[in-house]
Amino acid sequence: MSKNKDSKQNQPLSAEKYIRQKAVKLPVYKCWINEDWEKSRLACIVIARQHTTGNVTACIYYADLGCLGIKDSYYLFNVPVYLLMEKIDTEEVKFIETSYELAHNIIYSALEYAEELGFEPHRDFTQTTRFFLEEDTDDIPLIEIPCGGSDGKPLYINSIGDSPTREKQILNQLKKAVGEGNYHYFLNLDDDFDEEDEYDDDDDDDAEMAELKLLTDKFSVLENAEQKKLLAEFVGKRIRAHEFSEYDENNKEDIKAIYVLSTILMENEVTPEEVDEQKEILEKRMSHPLVDADEFPNSLLAGIPEGEEEATLDLFFDTFDAIMDEDEDAKTLLETFQKQFAGKPLVCFLELFYWKGEKKTYFVELLETYSRQYPDYFLIQLINYQHLLIDKKYTDTRETILAEMETLLANEKQPITYFEYSYFLYILLIPFTREDGKNILAKVKAFEDYIIKSSDYLDEQFSDYMLNSLTMLKIIQLTDGLDDATLVKPNQWEADDTD
Repeated sequence: MSKNKDSKQNQPLSAEKYIRQKAVKLPVYKCWINEDWEKSRLACIVIARQHTTGNVTACIYYADLGCLGIKDSYYLFNVPVYLLMEKIDTEEVKFIETSYELAHNIIYSALEYAEELGFEPHRDFTQTTRFFLEEDTDDIPLIEIPCGGSDGKPLYINSIGDSPTREKQILNQLKKAVGEGNYHYFLNLDDDFDEEDEYDDDDDDDAEMAELKLLTDKFSVLENAEQKKLLAEFVGKRIRAHEFSEYDENNKEDIKAIYVLSTILMENEVTPEEVDEQKEILEKRMSHPLVDADEFPNSLLAGIPEGEEEATLDLFFDTFDAIMDEDEDAKTLLETFQKQFAGKPLVCFLELFYWKGEKKTYFVELLETYSRQYPDYFLIQLINYQHLLIDKKYTDTRETILAEMETLLANEKQPITYFEYSYFLYILLIPFTREDGKNILAKVKAFEDYIIKSSDYLDEQFSDYMLNSLTMLKIIQLTDGLDDATLVKPNQWEADDTD
């Protein structure tokens, strides 16, 4: 864990993180929608939730029911009610109050309809404001929201600022999704449109997507065996250069090729249904209250005297960082920690973590001692599982350990911190992806998606290790059977995890 990231853990959550992690628990204050949403097929929705201070956080959603879904979204964080009302009054539409249930159904209907047509929601919705909404389950009464035009066919009406290029992209996608003649469109001429306005902050992303599409078209015409061989060659080249996970100007073309080839091969090897099935299994195993390290009580600081938690956290993360970075001050920091909190389970974990990479024999002796001394301490149990899975390579116990780790999480009496959870996932990766040896690719993809979705609160170093390991495991499976000596073999991948 980087020191910069650690310092943030002891500060209030940013607005984005608060919305992603906590805001949905606030009670709904009020909701508004533009009066003509049904006729215009464009809904501007404001949902406000109220803090205990009386302030509100509000998320605003622009939902195109014609075809595009969530075109834009943003938020106002922890503001007085009067500021929210001033913002609403400045909008160029007439708002009326509405129920949360109607607002929820409109947003999700627009979202799902657009996704069926191949349109993705605005990035700010995906990254932040969608977490402000309740989950779309049976707990929310279903309200049928008609989408498309009056006859049910997709309808595109260009907005002010839509460039000719954007209009063409939308119409091409509609043609691809439903066929010529099965959609309607009205293009309002904008004489003030400046071709320079066509290029905005998204242009670099568009260029990147265009490059990836060209590579996809290029590689898609190859036979499956050729794709696998080519993937092996690109990966072998990067491994020999010791630059597999680094993305820079020197290797970006190779990394893009590896990404595209892996994606194409994955689509041929595993179905979305198989991945979804594994996601459900994984998420069921993940159910437990999670907190920041500075929210007390938590399982990380078990045994630490009240009032000393913050000082303990600072020293813990400084020491952990030094060990992870192989800093020459690591041992000194550890000794300082031992003097201040001798015998506390958190210190014992750091001792184990340090000696695991320094002196294996001493580590095993300490592990046996501390496992007996603190049989219920979460981190010590995790490092013991890591030892069983990797250091001793008890491959026949993976399914047993997987079940035990589920029980470990379920039986933890206190909330666990995001740091502990990151370490838990890091250890869980091997038994989950290798459980019974079946559906490995679906499990890898499900685990990868879960890590990416959870990246905002997971420890950065553990996340990076997991994603790199999953990438290598995916490539190993996709190129299985090739005689390319440059590829990392499964046993090498496991050995690397001990570092």
